[in-house]
Amino acid sequence: MTDVSSPVLQTPSGTVSGTLRGDGTRVFRAVPVTAAHDTADTRFAEPLPAPRWEGILACPDTDERL
Repeated sequence: MTDVSSPVLQTPSGTVSGTLRGDGTRVFRAVPVTAAHDTADTRFAEPLPAPRWEGILACPDTDERL
């Protein structure tokens, strides 16, 4: 379930929720933007859109930074 105060963003594949930081910054982490290229035939092909999903996908801020 998504917190009512969480920011929500509509993407071409579905809706995501994120985190609202104390300074007003809206953060969305690990939002799917492309489909996985899982075969050798598509490895270097143009990116495909992320598959659509139903409901709201939680993409909150984390303490981990890459």
